[in-house]
Amino acid sequence: MGFILHKIMMNAEEIKQELGIILENRSAKIWASRYPKKQIKHVFFDFDGVILKEYGIHEQAYAWIIKSLIEENFDIKIDPDEALICEAREIRKVIKGKSPDEKLSFLISYYSKGQKAFTTVEKLNKKWMEYLRSNVKKAYGGDASLYLLDGARDLVTNCAEHSKIYGLTANYQDQAEWLMKFVGLNSYFKKIYGYPIKGNKELSKAKILSGVIQKYKLDPEEICFIGDGKPDIISGNKNGVYSVGVANTVENGVVLLGENPDALISSPMAFVDLLNVIF
Repeated sequence: MGFILHKIMMNAEEIKQELGIILENRSAKIWASRYPKKQIKHVFFDFDGVILKEYGIHEQAYAWIIKSLIEENFDIKIDPDEALICEAREIRKVIKGKSPDEKLSFLISYYSKGQKAFTTVEKLNKKWMEYLRSNVKKAYGGDASLYLLDGARDLVTNCAEHSKIYGLTANYQDQAEWLMKFVGLNSYFKKIYGYPIKGNKELSKAKILSGVIQKYKLDPEEICFIGDGKPDIISGNKNGVYSVGVANTVENGVVLLGENPDALISSPMAFVDLLNVIF
């Protein structure tokens, strides 16, 4: 993986074509519009799509919630069928990056028929976390390292050698902390920031990041935020930090480019080149 600094906004179409080839060949690359203005001392990580695989677990959980809202005789022991999982996959695109309360409030209002076994956000919150953890254990309980994206462990551990690292995720805070403990990375994080169970409807990643910067009097130019979603790049740009998008797919790479990240990496496998840029 030779390091070359590529101007990110010179030709997005060329980047799109090149990204497709790189991902197909399971190679790695970085495109960056600039270097950080100052030495990076604090790195914030989104989790899903940056450290953890998006392996359908969230879609299954959303499908389970939908099932609980539309079925007259909802049975918690019966998993949702493939049709509901496909529907949940499309719904997730709409609500990704929103606060947990916003996500669940949307689902409750959108799916208004049936028994509504869990008709309040609070009840859904608890069951949602239980179901997510159950699915994670079922999928990766035999080997938690399989839940990590290729290159993710190296990205986290190497960043931790050069800076303080933090989690910043749209998961509930308890859930986020549990996930990092499950994959054995929790000890590397100075702090993991997620959403509280209650009172999170007005929160956003941008507001959480802003609050951390203000509370600890951090210099935004010494902060890097690495995420795979549009809200991550928006949050980083709003706070004046160095924003890095993780593409993972061509489609997602195009979405991220539209928000003008400071850098774009093909996947966490590009951690060597990324370290060369931010440190």
